[in-house]
Amino acid sequence: MLKAQRTLKAQYFIFGKDTTALAGLYIFSQAAIRGVDTKLIVDAQFNAIPKEVMAYMHSVGVQTEGVSPVFSDQTKMVDSSHARQRPSALMAKR
Repeated sequence: MLKAQRTLKAQYFIFGKDTTALAGLYIFSQAAIRGVDTKLIVDAQFNAIPKEVMAYMHSVGVQTEGVSPVFSDQTKMVDSSHARQRPSALMAKR
């Protein structure tokens, strides 16, 4: 992330106000200031990014998008408890 030159994109489920999350947002902001195309996708319901931090990120060029997954008959939740890197859930098309 620190050496990104062209693009830096990430998707994050639960964003808190903890040191690690805020450090990641700082790195995104610094990349945008360097001219890197940055985009951060966060869950619209479970994100606690302070409004001041979000405003600053937008002011330096970080693109953000809040996403709320919509469940339909074409989508099912997949238990990922056996996955090596354990996200809380995965979305899968039938």
